[in-house]
Amino acid sequence: LFSFKTFKPVPASAVAGATPSTNEKLSDGVWLYSYIAWIRLSKMIERNLAMIDNAKQQTFKTTTSDNDKTDATSAKKVTKSADIVRMYDLLLQFLNDISAIPALQADKTIQSDVAFQTIVYKACRSFYIAVSFVQTKRYKE
Repeated sequence: LFSFKTFKPVPASAVAGATPSTNEKLSDGVWLYSYIAWIRLSKMIERNLAMIDNAKQQTFKTTTSDNDKTDATSAKKVTKSADIVRMYDLLLQFLNDISAIPALQADKTIQSDVAFQTIVYKACRSFYIAVSFVQTKRYKE
């Protein structure tokens, strides 16, 4: 999908064709904050995606092998679909925070990528909400 390693802070005055109307003059402190926030949020997103991937494997492994015998050495904590929904909520919050980074607000490419990923992860979150309702037999909701 989207690579979070594409952001390289460049002062607005260094961009070709930069005008005060298209790129605001941002101080060095704002650029530094934006870069650090970008790195922190991108690492948190990568971590959450790894946790979601691991949770998906555990969720579907345990639901398909309920009838099989499991010994004490292979027993793991069962991941519920509601936990995956919470992880997607965090992921969506991180994406929202990325779109609010001051140096990235004028970057249409990153904003469109974040908007696309937000739509994708909202769909995934909706799927796991449905799975959670099915697992808890809450069909009316």
